Amino acid sequence: MEKLHEIAKAHFVAASEDTKRKAADFFKEMDKDSNGKVSLHEFLEIMKKKGHKGLRNKDLFKKLCRRDSKNLEFMDAITLCYIILSGRSFCDGCDEFIDGTSFCCTECFYKSEDKYCLCIDCFNDKKYHKVHPHTKFLDEVSLLEQQRRKHASKGAAIFPDQKNDGATNNHALVPAETAMLPPKQENDGATNNHAPVPAETATPLPKQVLLLFL
Repeated sequence: MEKLHEIAKAHFVAASEDTKRKAADFFKEMDKDSNGKVSLHEFLEIMKKKGHKGLRNKDLFKKLCRRDSKNLEFMDAITLCYIILSGRSFCDGCDEFIDGTSFCCTECFYKSEDKYCLCIDCFNDKKYHKVHPHTKFLDEVSLLEQQRRKHASKGAAIFPDQKNDGATNNHALVPAETAMLPPKQENDGATNNHAPVPAETATPLPKQVLLLFL
């Protein structure tokens, strides 16, 4: 989980002031009693309210808590936002949260409403052969590369409305329809443009989200 905390922090630091404000508003919405922390009860309630029932998990809450084992602090909540936006999931083999590399069924990933993903241990055990109809799995980095090549072969940009300004550090996070922080941001011409791209402006992808490094 520490690696996810680092990634989430990097996205937050690079985000626009508007996105940071939305993150602060989200934390305030979670913190019902305004004590500067989010309890397990508050966490479970907001996950239910926002429709993220798959994340209403006591063990996930404990993993998110870094300094206070009983409460989420602000940066813990930022990691939670990242988990939702990046489509992180629980292993369909052991039901443990996958905080590292996941292996996803390519058939389900592109053609099904529900993706089927496994942690490294379950993928190596090949227990899915008995319960899942498909056998082709790729890790998320390979899936991203496959998507990139698919678009490149068609001569189309992954984000058609995005102009190439020559910047070498242009990362975009594509939120799902149910993202907690659906940003509506204006392009102010800044070269450090790490803002999440609204789903409706991106090339149609599965409802799951991908972290795209352009």
